[in-house]
Amino acid sequence: MEDARIETWRDVCVHVASTSAVSATGDTQADVTVRLSEDRAATLHLRAVELDGVTWLEVSGAIGKLASTSPVGLLQRNAILAVGGLAVARSGELLIRQVLPLAGLRRIDLDETLLTLAEQQVVAQGALQAAIDAKR
Repeated sequence: MEDARIETWRDVCVHVASTSAVSATGDTQADVTVRLSEDRAATLHLRAVELDGVTWLEVSGAIGKLASTSPVGLLQRNAILAVGGLAVARSGELLIRQVLPLAGLRRIDLDETLLTLAEQQVVAQGALQAAIDAKR
């Protein structure tokens, strides 16, 4: 089962729904709640993106507002991330983000990406909040 592959957006939704709470937010978008422990969970946004005829799976999680953190601190944190990278949404929201090729994606690779991004999202949210509190 570890080598089972995902080929379509529907495959993504069916697989992720088998392990996590999923709410569709559009034809090619969904929010997934990844449970990290009994009292901790993270919400990630999944989106299928077409580029030059290839479909990619974008996985992102909100961390906080960009205006509330230091650009130098972001670059330092970006360098140590195990998976993904920090990105900024048009709204000014700071995100942790990873893009994967959809066709042929192994289910285990998707599961590991979701878990790692969710863990890193929670840690980054805590670090951002600690930085905000330290300024007060």
